[in-house]
Amino acid sequence: MVLDIVANLDESWFDEYHAHKIIGDMTITTDSINFRDKFAVKYHNNTFFTAGKLDYRGPIELSGIAICDDLSVFNGQTFIEEMGGRGEAVFDVSGALENPNIAGSFKSDSLWIYEILSGEAAIDFDIARFLFDREGKVNIHLVNGTAYEVPYDTIFLKMHLDSQYVFIDSSRAVNKQVSMVGYGNLDYLSYPQILILDNVYVDFMGLLLDNDGIVRIDIDSTGYNVINCRLARPVGYIEGKGRINYDESMNFSLLGDRIEIAPWVGLISNEYDIGGLISGEADLGGTFLEPEIKFTGTLDTLTYQNLWLGDLCSCFKYRDKRIIIDSVSLKSEKGYYKASGIYPMDLAFTNVENRFLDEEQDIQLSAYDEQLKLVSRLIYEVEDFTGKFKADMRLTGTPRQPHIDGTAAIREGRLKPYDLEYPLQDMYADIKMVNQTIFLDSVSATCKNGKKTGIVTASGEVVIKSIDVFDYNVDVSARNFPVKYELGDITALAERADFKVQGLTPPIVNGDIKTKSVTYRENFAEENEGWLVLSTLTGENTWDLNINLEALSNIWIKNDDIDAEFAGNINFIRENGEYRYIGSLEILRGKGFLAGRTFRIEPGATINYEDIEYPNPNLNIYATTKIRGVAPDQSGESSTTSDLELRIHVTGTLDEPVIATAEGSQFSTEELLTLLVLEDYEGNADAGSQVGGRMTSALSSLVSSEVGRIGARTLGVETFEIDPVYGDKFDPLGTQLTLGAYALPNLYIYGRSSLSVETGHELGFEYRLKRFLMIEGRADEGDLYQLFLNFYWNY
Repeated sequence: MVLDIVANLDESWFDEYHAHKIIGDMTITTDSINFRDKFAVKYHNNTFFTAGKLDYRGPIELSGIAICDDLSVFNGQTFIEEMGGRGEAVFDVSGALENPNIAGSFKSDSLWIYEILSGEAAIDFDIARFLFDREGKVNIHLVNGTAYEVPYDTIFLKMHLDSQYVFIDSSRAVNKQVSMVGYGNLDYLSYPQILILDNVYVDFMGLLLDNDGIVRIDIDSTGYNVINCRLARPVGYIEGKGRINYDESMNFSLLGDRIEIAPWVGLISNEYDIGGLISGEADLGGTFLEPEIKFTGTLDTLTYQNLWLGDLCSCFKYRDKRIIIDSVSLKSEKGYYKASGIYPMDLAFTNVENRFLDEEQDIQLSAYDEQLKLVSRLIYEVEDFTGKFKADMRLTGTPRQPHIDGTAAIREGRLKPYDLEYPLQDMYADIKMVNQTIFLDSVSATCKNGKKTGIVTASGEVVIKSIDVFDYNVDVSARNFPVKYELGDITALAERADFKVQGLTPPIVNGDIKTKSVTYRENFAEENEGWLVLSTLTGENTWDLNINLEALSNIWIKNDDIDAEFAGNINFIRENGEYRYIGSLEILRGKGFLAGRTFRIEPGATINYEDIEYPNPNLNIYATTKIRGVAPDQSGESSTTSDLELRIHVTGTLDEPVIATAEGSQFSTEELLTLLVLEDYEGNADAGSQVGGRMTSALSSLVSSEVGRIGARTLGVETFEIDPVYGDKFDPLGTQLTLGAYALPNLYIYGRSSLSVETGHELGFEYRLKRFLMIEGRADEGDLYQLFLNFYWNY
């Protein structure tokens, strides 16, 4: 008998198999059913397209495609008890009707199995006796999902089935924090199901752990019961026991011994570089979203940014998004810190937008220490801070807008700023905190440079608007304050400095500085480079500056381009990290170096900053140098050598200077380049005398510039000049030597003499009453004594 049937059936049963809709062509005989192509069987929202032969007593030979929009309807019908999602499968069914074999592959863009969710899944399988007494292989590859609310990048499982066991031949799970591999087996027909992991290897953000003994987890209808799970390191271990349920409730205990804390801190926030070895016991209850925690333990060798802070002991509870601190104490090398109270924080075991809550806190703090190491990590400008520090305070308000009440004091403090050689010493501070205001009642310190001692004082108040926004109103004063820059050869002595720090973070610093002396021995920056000093003061959160610098004299710049003394008034302005200047500098004396020659800069030269928007000053500088002149005498029969003065005038701007010969010079601007390159002015001199003259001139320039710089530093004077005198022959005894130094901040004394004992000496002094008012006296080579009162007026 043969029946060709076009089927269109609603909900139907065939032996143990259940269908909600059957559509297609089939042929029924006395011993089998043959399904034509695209024969469709629909089970809930899942449709199976199949073709092949089903023998009533013999083997099945079917192949097809399954389009599954709801996998959850198969829960309890396979060896996977919990699953859901959608996907497409290609399959072949063979073997006995009562327990067929199945092989194929499955792909999904949304799949979950036992609280493991995947955005991309690929599964291939080849299972004999699919309904019971199973045997075969299954490979699972999951990408971009979550496993029990923990994100993962990929999960790979290679398994084989043998009766009631699923053997995990290899497995790997990876996300940004954790890499885990292992193998074991699952007894899925027992109740509860028993998962045994013989080997587990975990890399948790560099923290390497492997199992110490087997890991056993029982799986029942409500969740997981961890019977034994101990992961060990060469030193230390972590052990967990208890229940974690499908609804994310838990009753779990963790025991740890000397486990590195840095990876655990990274799970909460990446903002804090905290390290140490934690030991203790934690009881976990509640749910993943609203956990309840009890913890007692220690944190040995606590570090922040690799700085050792001490050993921490802690006992706290957590519930209702509040940490209830029974006791937290930190014992440092020479001090202690204690805290107790309530701190609002969200410690949910799921991803949350903000863990630091804007709710009330109440923490009592007390501290004593003699090494304030943490300050150097919190304030970049501080390299080291020591002293006797004591504080008692109560912290209320919210974490974002704290209120502080209490007192703090520092005695015998020593603060070493970065980049500065001389530390602040003998620091004394009394600080009072009321509500949101920190009162600096009395702050003072000294700064020593040999016998010189400077004094710094500060007073005022700082209002805490929020955790990262302060409102400053602080006065800072310094007297006779020495400065030596470590990253460059820069020294200074400030006669007085007064600053006012005002405004919200970042505040503006207004102030006035009057210098006694400044020496800058660094070369100027090359093109596209920043100035050494200013480049160290830049940054995203730099404070704005408005500083007036007044220097009567004694500002020296000594480098490859210039060796000169300056005076003047400059207003330094920094806004949003950008610098601007307004004011003028006068060159009192000195030398400049150009094209291998030494130019004596005439007093009164000026550098004027007039464009406040762009730091490009105008120049007005006169300078002279000597040219060895060779020319025929009046008879034309012989040549004579003499000193010729080349006087130049530098104008324009610092970016685009204009160099020309000065008005009235015997040389033209067109001749300037030739004079600088050839070094000599030569008439009809023969080649031998030209070469000799150039060698003599070059030697003289070298002696004048290089030896002069070395001498000034070696002798400890401001001025050390060697000025050769040319004649028919180079005569070293005709060379003039000039020495000058500051005896007092405003008193400059100098002397000038040739190396020959036959000529006289010149002595003189300059005493500046104001920058524009100076008394000058000198005794020249003819023993003529002169006294001048110089008054400068710029308009």
